[in-house]
Amino acid sequence: MISDDTLTAAVGWYLASGRSSWGFSEAAWGVICRQLVDHLEGLARSPRGMVFYKQLVADTDLGQHPEWHLAVSPFLQVLVKACHLAELPMLTSLVYGKTANAPGPGFHDAAHLFGYRRAADDDDLRFWFEEIARVRVRWR
Repeated sequence: MISDDTLTAAVGWYLASGRSSWGFSEAAWGVICRQLVDHLEGLARSPRGMVFYKQLVADTDLGQHPEWHLAVSPFLQVLVKACHLAELPMLTSLVYGKTANAPGPGFHDAAHLFGYRRAADDDDLRFWFEEIARVRVRWR
């Protein structure tokens, strides 16, 4: 559902902001984002598909990065931007931390940044569950 053109636009938005590229070229960002989207879209079509951060990046070029645990958040933010551009729910709602058993703060920050969530909405758990449900319906 997320096209290569949409991913390219989202990657361009991120890299133009002057934030860290984590040593990856723009082309590598596109490849890694496509790998992440393909994995998440497959999970979205599954009734209970969810994934830990480490599992998500394991089979991508990002998984080889020595600081993948720090770099994953910017990549996921790019995916949220792509979802926003494509008028889709946050595919990244299917990713969560093994220890916290919930998504990290970057998930909620991106939800606010791209208008998925209002500032007055302070129930993180409810928002996360609702977003997962929206993903399941859309990728059915």
